[in-house]
Amino acid sequence: MYAVADVPTPDSGESHSRRVLRGFVAMTASSFVVMGLQLGYAAITSRLLPANAFGAYAVALSGVGFIGMLGGSSLGQAAARRGHDSVHLDRSLIALALTVGCATALLATLLAPLWGRLWGLPESVPVTRVLAVGIPMTGLASVLAGVLRRRGQTSTVAGRTAIGQLAGMAIGLVTVVSMKTAWSLGVAAVAGAVISGTLLAASVPRERLVPTQPTRASVEDAIYGAKSAGM
Repeated sequence: MYAVADVPTPDSGESHSRRVLRGFVAMTASSFVVMGLQLGYAAITSRLLPANAFGAYAVALSGVGFIGMLGGSSLGQAAARRGHDSVHLDRSLIALALTVGCATALLATLLAPLWGRLWGLPESVPVTRVLAVGIPMTGLASVLAGVLRRRGQTSTVAGRTAIGQLAGMAIGLVTVVSMKTAWSLGVAAVAGAVISGTLLAASVPRERLVPTQPTRASVEDAIYGAKSAGM
């Protein structure tokens, strides 16, 4: 393992206020586009599946959302908050996101039957397990987005995340049409997380993508991110 020195945050010469404004506009525009298409996606799938399938999906989504708070999604705040650029800390946060995300996904998979019995919907078990597959990638994508935001690339984050979500909906819709089962509703979220994470990774310098052993500083960053998410 080789050491990589910290480097200062690159300065493109563009004013900070202009970068912030451009990023805000990109995030807002992409959010409206995604929300609009999500309404269409929901309208189509609601005509393909019975109501109990959406009940199972809602139960699974609530369980994965609750457990997913432990899955590293808050690490993006830690990656974005630093005032300096640290290659080693970014790599440590990536390692934390993958490790915690995989552990959380396993926990969600094991607890799926219990969560389904608690709500009286055993049909939610396969949906929960499908959604759990996306937890590690969601945490990783959050860290990658945080790294890019810290480096002033908010517009890149907005565009690539939106593309990933739209592609995920397309894949999810094809799956729903083909399978017509409750668990197929979870495919859109998982595919969206995988595609978004892949696109974001393509924008991050390669040396930052190699996971390395977490350090005390990265753990402190993770604690801060968890506290920020809980506010």
